[in-house]
Amino acid sequence: MGSILERMKDLVLPRQGRRFVALDLDTRALRMVYAERAGDRLRVLRVATFPVPPGQDVSDVQVLGTFLRRCMADSGLSGASVLLSVPRSQAVLKPVSLPPAVKESEVAGMVQYQMETELPFPPEGAVIDFTIESHFDTSTPPEEAAAPGVNVLVAAVQRPIIEQYQRLAEIAGVRLLRLGLRPYADARCVEACTLHHVKEATAVVHVGADETEIDILLGGATVFSRSAVVKVPPPGGEGEPTVDQAIESVAGEVARSLRSYQAVQRGRAIDTLLVAGGTGIEPQVAAELARRLEIPCRMFDPGRALGLDPQEKDPSAYISALGLAIGHAGVAELPFDFLNPKRPPVRRDRRKVMAAVIGGSVAAVFAGGIVAGVLYLGAKQARVDALSAAVKELEGRNRQVAALAKPLDAVHAWVGAGRPWLDHWAYVSARFPACTDAYVTGLSAGQDGVLSCSVRARSSEAISELGRRLAEGGYGFEPGQVTTRDDPLGYTFVAAMKVAVKPGLKVDLTAVSPEPRPADDVSADPEAWLRATRRGPTASPATSGERPSTERPSRVRRLRGSEGR
Repeated sequence: MGSILERMKDLVLPRQGRRFVALDLDTRALRMVYAERAGDRLRVLRVATFPVPPGQDVSDVQVLGTFLRRCMADSGLSGASVLLSVPRSQAVLKPVSLPPAVKESEVAGMVQYQMETELPFPPEGAVIDFTIESHFDTSTPPEEAAAPGVNVLVAAVQRPIIEQYQRLAEIAGVRLLRLGLRPYADARCVEACTLHHVKEATAVVHVGADETEIDILLGGATVFSRSAVVKVPPPGGEGEPTVDQAIESVAGEVARSLRSYQAVQRGRAIDTLLVAGGTGIEPQVAAELARRLEIPCRMFDPGRALGLDPQEKDPSAYISALGLAIGHAGVAELPFDFLNPKRPPVRRDRRKVMAAVIGGSVAAVFAGGIVAGVLYLGAKQARVDALSAAVKELEGRNRQVAALAKPLDAVHAWVGAGRPWLDHWAYVSARFPACTDAYVTGLSAGQDGVLSCSVRARSSEAISELGRRLAEGGYGFEPGQVTTRDDPLGYTFVAAMKVAVKPGLKVDLTAVSPEPRPADDVSADPEAWLRATRRGPTASPATSGERPSTERPSRVRRLRGSEGR
C-alpha cells in the first residue's frame, strides 16, 4: 500500500517539486548534488564543486550565504529546495537506555527529560533528536551498556548553530528542507553504493579540509563516530602543515580511533576500510592505513552505483551530499533531522474542551450564564495553576531524592553481597609482585563480585606470576589480552584483568605480607610526592610522543587511585 501511495504522489506532484539540491560545505569548497526522486529510486541529475575564492571568511554567515546564492544562480537553481548536514564536531551523541516496557509514544518525552542532566550545555538551548539504535561510547560503563531496555541514540546540537544554518539559507534565497548529521549521511551513501554486509565492520574515513570524520558501520547501524581536527593544505599550497604531515596526522588519528573502538568491543576486527573526500590526499591516506593496519583499505567510489559522470575526478568527495539525497528520496531513511526533531505528542486536555463546549451552549441561551461560567473557569484555572506550581516543586524535590537513591542502593548492595571488599583489596595487593616489576593503574569492584584491574608490568612473566598467586588464594582469575606500549619507565606490558571473588570467600591477612617498598618510594608521603612531581620527569619522552609519567609506581598509589573509583 505504501508503494502505491508513493507512486500516486509522484504522479500528482509536479516534477519540479520532486527535485532538490543536497549540499556539503567546508572552508575550501561547496559540493552540490542536484537530484530528483523517481518512485522509490534516486536519479542524480548533476554534481558540481565550487571552490571558495581565496580570502573569503566562510565563518561569516553573511559571506557564506552570498557565496551560496551566487553558486545557486550560476547553476540555474536559484530558490531551490536544499538539504544540509551538521558536521560530527558540532553535535553531541549520547546513548541512552530506557526501560524495556516503554511505549513508543513516550520515548520522546523520556529522552527530553533524561537529557536535562546529560548534555554539556543547557537543554533548553539545544535541538534534540533521537533514533532507536545502539552506538559505541567510551563514557558508558559496561554494566550500564549491557542493561536490558530500549537503546536510544540521542543527538543534540546547540540552537545557535541551527539558527546559523537557517540564516545561511535565508541569505542564499533557498528553502532549507532538512538539516541532518553528516556521519549518517556518509553511512547511507556507503550502504547504498557498496555490498556492505550487516555482519561486517566497515570503517569509513571522510577526509575534509579542516576535520576528518571516522565512522564504523556494523549490524545496519553506525556504532562509532568521531571527528578529528586535522588541517589539510590545498594542492600546491605552502606553509604548515605539509602534505606529508597531514597524511601522517590523518592516518594516526584513524589508527587511534580504531584501537579505541576495538578496546571497548573486545578486539572486534575491522573487515574493510573506505576512504573518501576531495582534498587530494585520500589515495595516500588509504595506502598509509593499509600499511599500518594490515586490513583491506580502498577508495570509496559511488560513481558507478549512482550513475555519475565517469569523467568526474573525485566522486567520493560527494559522499555526504549523496547520502543526504539518498535519505531524502526515501531510498534509506536518515535518523536525524534537526529542523523537524521528534517531539512528545501534544496531549489535549479533554476537561477544558468540554468546559468550553458547555460554556458556549450556556452563553447562547442565558447571557447571565456567561458571567457565571467565566467566574467558575477562572477559579478552576487558579486551582490548576496552584496545583501545577505544587507539582513542579515536588518534581524538583523528587529529583534530589532520586539522585540520592542510586548511591544508597549501591551501598546496600555492597554491604549485602557478603564480600569484605577492603579485606580482599588488601589481600590482592599483598599478592602483587614488587612495584618494580608491576603496578596497577586502575582498580574497581562491581556488584557481580568481580575486581577489574588495569596492570602495567616490565615482563609478561610478572603478569602470569600474579595470576598464579591469585589462583592459590582462591580467586577466579581472567588475565585478558596482554599488549605492549611504549613507557619511559620500562613498564611496557599492559593487561586488563578480572579477579572473581566468590561469595563467602574468606581471606587471612595475617598469612600474607606485601612486597617491601623501594627505598626511594615517596608515594606514601604526600608532601614528598608533590615535591617529586613538581621537579618534572627525569626520563626521556617515549618515541610515540606520549608524555612520560612523573610518578613512581607503588602499591599505595594503586590503592589510592582505586578508592576514588
